[in-house]
Amino acid sequence: MKNVGIILILCAGVGCTSAGSLQRDQEYQKREELKASLVKDEKAILSEEAIGKLLSSKIRIPERAKLVVYPVDHQGLHGEAWYGHSYSRPIEFIQAEKEYLNAIEDPLMKTGRFVEISHMPHLLTPRDASLLRMREAAALMQADLLLVYRTRTQMVTKQGFLFFSKDEVTVHTSLEFLLFDVKTGVIPYAETFDGVHKEIALSSDESIWDTQQRAERQSVLAVIRITTEGLVRFFSKP
Repeated sequence: MKNVGIILILCAGVGCTSAGSLQRDQEYQKREELKASLVKDEKAILSEEAIGKLLSSKIRIPERAKLVVYPVDHQGLHGEAWYGHSYSRPIEFIQAEKEYLNAIEDPLMKTGRFVEISHMPHLLTPRDASLLRMREAAALMQADLLLVYRTRTQMVTKQGFLFFSKDEVTVHTSLEFLLFDVKTGVIPYAETFDGVHKEIALSSDESIWDTQQRAERQSVLAVIRITTEGLVRFFSKP
């Protein structure tokens, strides 16, 4: 307690202040307003003029739009990348990819805002495609909107003890949603979400791999559905 008291006295003596105090100071408010950044970056993609224009402008999303969906490489079970340009694409992963698209497509189509929702063919983008290349590919498909999402999973497996308990798999899933207006490149909607799903081994599982695969699939699917609900609310606004 003595040490704490000394620290408090020292802070009071040297005039310690909280973060952000300068912006609330009266003298600071009298300064000339800075309209643009003075930091120069030769590798910058956007000019200062473009940044200012983006921050002072609005976009208009068509009442009836075409949306393409691009799933960025998923990192999960055993470290495999099984979306996009993956090293291998077992049939189970292809089926899961279709499930995920349906989980996005079905609720969004019910909003009445879309004439078409589909996956972007991976042939249109190079391996490790940047967001700019994805946008160009969406433009080639004459899509108004591009939805890019990425999932990451971490798995904890608890093996059962003989016949007294069953194997248990817990999957932590993180998902990122980015919605692009293809014409302008603006991102009007972005969201991240984390979820946890637990799966118990079934008698029909031939190995722990079956349990892990099902757990990961269900975990990703649940998180996609929850995150899509937010996107549905976005498009449902008048």
